[in-house]
Amino acid sequence: RLLNSSDFLKRLSGYYAYSEAGLIDLDYLYKRFTDEESDIFKSVIIWTASGSKKTDDVINFYERIFKMADKRNQEFILNYIETNDIKFYNDFVEKYKLKK
Repeated sequence: RLLNSSDFLKRLSGYYAYSEAGLIDLDYLYKRFTDEESDIFKSVIIWTASGSKKTDDVINFYERIFKMADKRNQEFILNYIETNDIKFYNDFVEKYKLKK
């Protein structure tokens, strides 16, 4: 209920409750990311995904949303990828022609 609330604070609380529950479904988060209009909520979704213990799945999720993310979130994504898989990071930077 909270995640679908039109009230900003209730929806934000819903994302944090979802994150705290530890049941991170990256397909669900992808859908939420594409549905959300607010960069604040998109940031929370990106942060929530980083809590998954399935690093390879998180990296794949981040690759799917990278172009849709704002600059600040792209930096978070790049930092996560660089920290967790340097080879993938190097390939990713080359693929998207990013500056290291």
